[in-house]
Amino acid sequence: MADPVSLMALAATVGSAATTAAPYLTLGATAFGTAGLVQQSKADDAAADMANEQYQRRAIGERADASMKAEERREAADSLISKQRAIAAASGGGTDGSAADIMAETAARSSYDQALEMWMGNERAASSRYAGYVAKEEARQKEKALPYK
Repeated sequence: MADPVSLMALAATVGSAATTAAPYLTLGATAFGTAGLVQQSKADDAAADMANEQYQRRAIGERADASMKAEERREAADSLISKQRAIAAASGGGTDGSAADIMAETAARSSYDQALEMWMGNERAASSRYAGYVAKEEARQKEKALPYK
């Protein structure tokens, strides 16, 4: 069995060493914790960059899709106006008077539909671009909140 005096001396030595080492251990833990935060911030920033890139690509796709839909509407209207002309000519009415009014109304409606498709596509694209901006800004704000960089 160990001598009680030796055990007390050993306990005092360990206690003294722990007291001396405590600030260094705390500093080390803080450094490791901060390094982890910085690493997480870098990972968040990379993820935000990727999300932003995807949102920007989606915006380009939205605009292209709207352009294609507008072109499809124009082609459909051109086809309809051509049929209207053929029917008017076959009936002997020609392409003036009320037949011309109908064709003008068809063309005006087509023009409106095309503009509406483009507007909706631009709105979807703007929404995607904004979502990309928000992803980037959130990562930037997290990085600003770090105690050390």
